[in-house]
Amino acid sequence: MGENIYGDKKYGLRELIQNSIDACMVMQEESDGKDEFMYNPYQPFINIILDHDRKQVIIYDNGRGMSVDILKKYFLNVGVSYYVSEDYLFKGNIYTPIGNYGIGFLACFMLSDKINVITKYYGESLANKIEFEKNSEYICLTYEDVPRSQGTEIILDYDQFFTVFSNNQAHIEAFIKKNFLDCQIPIRLITSIDGKTNSKVLELQKLESLYPESTRLDNCFNGIQVALQFNYKGITFLKNFTDIYANESYIYQQESNEMVLEQDLDSPVLLKNYISEGVIKFLSIPIITSSEVDDFKKAYDVLEDFDAALRKISYENANIISDDASLYNDSELIDSSYDRIIGDYTLNNFRGQAGHSNKAPTYTFLEEKRVVQGPSNKILPYTTEVGFQGRYSFEYTDYLYIKNVLIANARIKIPFLVEGIELKGLIVNVISKNIIPNVSRNNISEQHSKSLAYAIGKALHIWIYENGSFDSEEKELLKTFIQQYYPEDNDCIRKAF
Repeated sequence: MGENIYGDKKYGLRELIQNSIDACMVMQEESDGKDEFMYNPYQPFINIILDHDRKQVIIYDNGRGMSVDILKKYFLNVGVSYYVSEDYLFKGNIYTPIGNYGIGFLACFMLSDKINVITKYYGESLANKIEFEKNSEYICLTYEDVPRSQGTEIILDYDQFFTVFSNNQAHIEAFIKKNFLDCQIPIRLITSIDGKTNSKVLELQKLESLYPESTRLDNCFNGIQVALQFNYKGITFLKNFTDIYANESYIYQQESNEMVLEQDLDSPVLLKNYISEGVIKFLSIPIITSSEVDDFKKAYDVLEDFDAALRKISYENANIISDDASLYNDSELIDSSYDRIIGDYTLNNFRGQAGHSNKAPTYTFLEEKRVVQGPSNKILPYTTEVGFQGRYSFEYTDYLYIKNVLIANARIKIPFLVEGIELKGLIVNVISKNIIPNVSRNNISEQHSKSLAYAIGKALHIWIYENGSFDSEEKELLKTFIQQYYPEDNDCIRKAF
């Protein structure tokens, strides 16, 4: 079951460490107020012991441990989790554990065919020892009267464990640091070889250290820590057609089949007059001049793709807008002199008016801007489903953790984002029990993902509204955007606005 559920064998170590974190967190809570810890407070730890001499890898914690009753009712029953049982819930613990499904221990068999578990429950005198073998239907349960504190040891085969991590200790460290945020429980890596022991506390990253220049939005959320790195200085409130960047901005006049430069008109062209169902449509046309045409043709002959060839030269562009969007020639190569660009306006007309080379084709890029409109002449463009990506398409700069454990495949897309906001990075750490991972612990449900993304989008825009430098007209328009596209609150976000 382990590999079928978790995939990569390395995740067996993640499951064991998070089990230890749960046990230590529960013990921490239950130690509060007990006399024996009054002058010697409980100090949780998780040790990962790499014992080359005894050919063992031991994951050892001083957490709550497991009683015989817990072992028989939960630990040895696949799919039955102690932490969601009445036995745990009736204890009244505040801590909500990482584990939910009661299958995490199965991941051990991705690391070792033979496993021994030694565990002592807090308050009991006997330690319980269980021996497993992967291909055996039997287990051996014994009791040991040993002078030791509470806690659990998971003992694995050294060689099998190291094979999973390419026989490289550095890979073990890197895996732990990647998959866990600092949760205030020290994780030590202890090596023992040729009778010499070395101990090293792993320096796990804190949430705020991943993106040091991020903005913390925790106060907007219920049991969720959010660090968001973004830049909103690029927000542009549009008014005239020339506010949309182009070297030349033309207005197409259907009656005369002419294009007129906006700056040649008596007054600027207001974009609000071209909004249809919340969208403004216009054409963007590359202008390839005589000085660039030879380089373009060489690139086009090789690449056989207009857009790719265009990126090889320096070029200008013209924007064209019309009252009737149905006249646009939608995203099409225009290579014949009498091919129409818009209405009856041809490539030949364009060449004569815009200085486009008579040796080069052009392309009509149909652009659409979703916009929000208020009572004034200004409008606010926005985009949808914007994710966090780095320089390359396969790079992501958003990380979701649930109770300090990385959910590797979870991606956040902001459903509605004001144009001009640059999303640089996102760290989310869910502390509450409102969002849980799937069984593989590599993602969350689609509904949880949408709820979280919506809450982050709303919190981001409210922060910009409250902290950005806008005039009253722009601020009112931004408020209109929030009220229109983020009208509701959900379980993730606290009531706002």
